Amino acid sequence: MLWFIIWSIAITYRYKQEILSSWQEPVLKHPVLIFESDDWGAGPLIQDKSLGQIISILERYCDKQGHHPVMTLGVVLSIPDTKKIKSIEYKRYFEKKLDDFEFEKIKGVMLKGLEQGIFDLQLHGMAHYWPDNVMYALQTDAHVRDWLNEADFSVTETLPSVLQSRWTNTKTLPTTPLKDNEVSHAIKEEVNMFTQIFGFIPKVAVPPTFVWTPVVENRWHEHGLEYLTTPGHCCNLRDENGVPEATGQKIYNGQASDSGLIYIVRNDFFEPGLGHTAEMALNALEQKSQLARPTLLEIHRFNFIQSHQETKRSLETLERSIVLALEKYPELIFLSTKELADKYTQNDLGLIESSLFIRFSVAMERVWAYQMIRKWFCISGLVIPFLVFKKISVKIFNEKNNKPI
Repeated sequence: MLWFIIWSIAITYRYKQEILSSWQEPVLKHPVLIFESDDWGAGPLIQDKSLGQIISILERYCDKQGHHPVMTLGVVLSIPDTKKIKSIEYKRYFEKKLDDFEFEKIKGVMLKGLEQGIFDLQLHGMAHYWPDNVMYALQTDAHVRDWLNEADFSVTETLPSVLQSRWTNTKTLPTTPLKDNEVSHAIKEEVNMFTQIFGFIPKVAVPPTFVWTPVVENRWHEHGLEYLTTPGHCCNLRDENGVPEATGQKIYNGQASDSGLIYIVRNDFFEPGLGHTAEMALNALEQKSQLARPTLLEIHRFNFIQSHQETKRSLETLERSIVLALEKYPELIFLSTKELADKYTQNDLGLIESSLFIRFSVAMERVWAYQMIRKWFCISGLVIPFLVFKKISVKIFNEKNNKPI
């Protein structure tokens, strides 16, 4: 007994963030699936056709409550005006904004999907980069100039990864923070532009490349945003190799940040253009649902604006993933990220589990899912009482719900 107590204290101290978040994160009663897609907005005009094709697929299916699958669109509000920038030899930045007439069809399809409950619009940024960073790179980097000049409508997905981070100064590595007043002005501008174009204040922010700072969070909250989509950790900068550097802070679904925003975790990738299959999406749904977590699949715009063949394959894979998910989980619920976050904040007992016994059982399963904790459980022998408790909890749960053991 003393041996178990000592090991329990040691493991709890070492992995206190993981253990605490496993308990604090709400437990869902039903599987939840959300497709989270970024980079839509100002850019190639083919987007209106692609978005229309996505709507045609998603509107064919419903969950048991009659809700269509939802694809959130992380909206980018501007791109470089390549002709103007080039005409003055890269000395000044100009932009094309989503409220320009040439993007009217793209906006129209976005709003159509929003009205149908198939799309939900999230703030990705005024741009997918910080303009001064791009202008600095244009003076010295031929590859960035090639990117700018490759088409009338720049495709930000092909911009060098470091430059795709909006909320950090990338002129040197490691990157450094932007000035507070610059951030404040930029946040005000992008929230106002989003509101002007779509008629409502965005409620969910998705930081480009998931690099952001507490100052950015505070300004978003001050301007009416409520939720922040994250990868489960926070990165304030990019390191000397240009890689996003995590602060060490663990983030869980429904967690309240110091800024007042509520965190949501995007927890898996689904990029058919990179070879991801519908079966992989189903596997992600199974893994997350076993731990009573929602499944938020990251699926970027590039999957749907490449060649006709690649776009067709991505659309087919998207549809097959929905079919497989509904077949595997008839009780599956489709929500937007905002709707999910609302249910967390409202403690909606139709979706959120309140039983302390079930919450504790699920928390134990979440802890067990951490590979390093599981390793130390096995080394210490704590795996024995854990498995005994697991067997007892499954029996009690099944008896309570009249399910065969």
